[in-house]
Amino acid sequence: MKMTCENFMDKYLSLDKNEILPLDMVFHLLFCEECRTMVRRFSKAEKITWQTEEQNCHKTYENSINDNEILQKIFKGDIKNHKVHLFNWIFIGIVLLICMSFCSIFMNIYIPQMQNVWFVFVAAVICTYCVIFVGMNMDFFVKLTDTHNLSIQ
Repeated sequence: MKMTCENFMDKYLSLDKNEILPLDMVFHLLFCEECRTMVRRFSKAEKITWQTEEQNCHKTYENSINDNEILQKIFKGDIKNHKVHLFNWIFIGIVLLICMSFCSIFMNIYIPQMQNVWFVFVAAVICTYCVIFVGMNMDFFVKLTDTHNLSIQ
């Protein structure tokens, strides 16, 4: 069954905080620009709501946060809400692999003694690139939300 955006959002919103996304949801996020954008907007909304809630808790004992006002700021169609593209990651990854392939051929022809060291270096670079990608796009793999304990003073 192919996941539609509506099914994805229903499943995503039903997940608990910091719950790992199922593999089919991760693949949908990686290939659906609209859902990536919505996930980033929900993360941003949660962060702004938490910050506003924390400020209000220090001022007063009641929850006087206006959720509609916050959501209108985030979801309005202004210039700040860019769609989330993965093109840059894919392009840089392809360029990185092409450069490493040419360097591997060069090393094999001219400096075969250093080839093992080069392969270890290539593996380290690819692993680092993958770790940076996952770290920068963690909300594609885990439903990230801030879980701060608010204390009323």
